[in-house]
Amino acid sequence: MLVHFDHAASILHEDDKTILARLAKVISQGYRLTITGYTDSTGKPHTNKILAKQRAQVVRDYLRGLGVDKQHITLKSAPLCCYVATNTTNTGRALNRRTEIIITQPTKEEI
Repeated sequence: MLVHFDHAASILHEDDKTILARLAKVISQGYRLTITGYTDSTGKPHTNKILAKQRAQVVRDYLRGLGVDKQHITLKSAPLCCYVATNTTNTGRALNRRTEIIITQPTKEEI
């Protein structure tokens, strides 16, 4: 699942909040979420490092507010890395400004 952000921002859009609310309702407590924040290639490396982390945190905090257990969430950030589109166009940079949520089933020991 992807959540996209505006340039130099870590604020959730209303449509993303709706999708996250649906996610919080359908996942069971045993599932694990890995939330990774990304940036595009613009900006200073230090700033992008902070921004990637903030993006992951804002998604985590929103999901926690919807009742998702914090012990089931892992945060990561990957600034200036792992681009899914070119950074030479506005459209490409917009696709790279994202947070990815990976949903993993619980192991047998966790059930």
